[in-house]
Amino acid sequence: MMFKWIKFKQLLVFLPAFFILNLLSLSAKSQCSVEANGDTSICRGGTAHLSVSGQLMFGYTWSPSTGLNSTFISSPAAHPQTTTTYHVSVTTLIDSNLIINGDFELGNTGFSSNYTYNPTSVWNEATYAITTNPQIVHTNFASCSDHTSGTGKMMVVNGAATPNTTFWCQTVAVQPNTDYAFSTWVTTVVPESPGIMQFSINNQVLGTPFTAPPTNCIWQQFYEIWNSGSATSANICIVNQNTATSGNDFALDDITFKPFCVATDSVTVTIKQVPAFAGNDTSVCKGDPAHLSASGGVQYLWDSGHHTKDVLIIPATDTIYYVTVTDNQGCKGEDSIRISLLPLPIAEAGEDQYICPKSSAILTASGGANYAWSTGDNTQSITVFPPASAIYQVSITDTNGCKNSDSLIIFVRIAPEVVTSADTGICPGIPAYLMASGAAHYSWSPLTGLSDTTTSSVLASPEETTTYTVVGTDEYGCKDSATVKVEIIECDFTIPNVFTPNSDGKNDIFFLDYKGNKKYDLKIYNRWGKAIFESTRKDYFWDGTINGKPAASGTYFYILLLDKTKYSGSLTLLR
Repeated sequence: MMFKWIKFKQLLVFLPAFFILNLLSLSAKSQCSVEANGDTSICRGGTAHLSVSGQLMFGYTWSPSTGLNSTFISSPAAHPQTTTTYHVSVTTLIDSNLIINGDFELGNTGFSSNYTYNPTSVWNEATYAITTNPQIVHTNFASCSDHTSGTGKMMVVNGAATPNTTFWCQTVAVQPNTDYAFSTWVTTVVPESPGIMQFSINNQVLGTPFTAPPTNCIWQQFYEIWNSGSATSANICIVNQNTATSGNDFALDDITFKPFCVATDSVTVTIKQVPAFAGNDTSVCKGDPAHLSASGGVQYLWDSGHHTKDVLIIPATDTIYYVTVTDNQGCKGEDSIRISLLPLPIAEAGEDQYICPKSSAILTASGGANYAWSTGDNTQSITVFPPASAIYQVSITDTNGCKNSDSLIIFVRIAPEVVTSADTGICPGIPAYLMASGAAHYSWSPLTGLSDTTTSSVLASPEETTTYTVVGTDEYGCKDSATVKVEIIECDFTIPNVFTPNSDGKNDIFFLDYKGNKKYDLKIYNRWGKAIFESTRKDYFWDGTINGKPAASGTYFYILLLDKTKYSGSLTLLR
């Protein structure tokens, strides 16, 4: 509470002496005890308003400072995060102010100064005035009201740049071995280089220098404690300590010098604990949902934005989730849960494979402890017989129960399609020309009567009707087979197997002589299977030329179709 000591002292002048003594005695007894408000409980994050009661209280110090909006006021607001006991020390004044004219309402009287008094102007340094507004005596000063009443007087000072210069002094009588509080209220009237001052008693400075507020017209109280010791008189002063050549302009009001004592009390602010519980830390497989379940209140708010007690969430990384729990009285508590992600197993189904039709493939997976194939198999390795190209997938589970999957493709190649020449009838002793196509490699069987077994074209000279089988293999090893039947028939004509087109008039042409008018179709091939001559008339014969040029000596092959009977064989051209 604020107490205007100069008015109180003026009041004492008009009271009977015995009443004054009794009042002072009562004050002395009552001022050394204070009482803080009772213990209280608040929610975490709430506010408790502390207060202290007593008479003629001068200064307040609350401790600890944790959670307080101020430690030097009578009723601070407390925001502790944990249960805290606050102690308050209160300076209670025992007697009235010993200073005469401390609020300057009596003008320039009751004190002395080493500065020059000028009631109308303080434009010069080391001058002062007693006025109701600093701007009256210096037009560059701020327009401020006094601290006492807002309309009263104050001491306005234009400080000089000389330290340890006394600008206010007064001598008072004191009691030996008594503590006194020496205080003043100060405001700044020019913000540049605010004034720096220090208290002094009996030519000894007290404490440390204090600086006027940085903002104009803001009043701030400063004080120091002094013990009189054996002294019975005190020359109390305020000295200038600012050495700046500009600024250092301020005002003083309500200077007091009072005996005091310090009383203490305490109050405990208990934080009501809400048993918020977010759950125990846990781990989930990456990509799997985590079930969060909080408890301890009636309302829940997760930092994920969910407002329910139970939350299903899929974390992208290791994450700590916080929940605020509110009880039925509105108090809140917080807890957190850490969700750690377990890595997924590195699933490997194996490399893609190529197989031939009607073949099998062995699939072997890796990366886990358990395996589940899309085929329904549950072993690490399986054998499959795909009829066509197919995708096989495997789900792999590791020892943590985490799953991952992979797949591979089994490509079924297109089998070679082996084609042979039609069924062939030959006259006894005449070879048949057999041809196969559609593969890269060939194998003929049986071996009886064959000129070769590994080429696409062979001569077959069986002694009896024989069915030959050829197996073709492509470049990937895939196989196909075909058969051709060579039938021995009775012939009523002869097919020559050698001719000599050398223009000697003998055996110069290759022709077929037979009786009747059967449909005739003759084709002759070179050893690479290319047709080089064709005739549909028996009187149209081959003369041993190709495109008008003589054919090279060597073996050639023919296919003859008489009606529906087919004959084939080889012939040798000699020159």
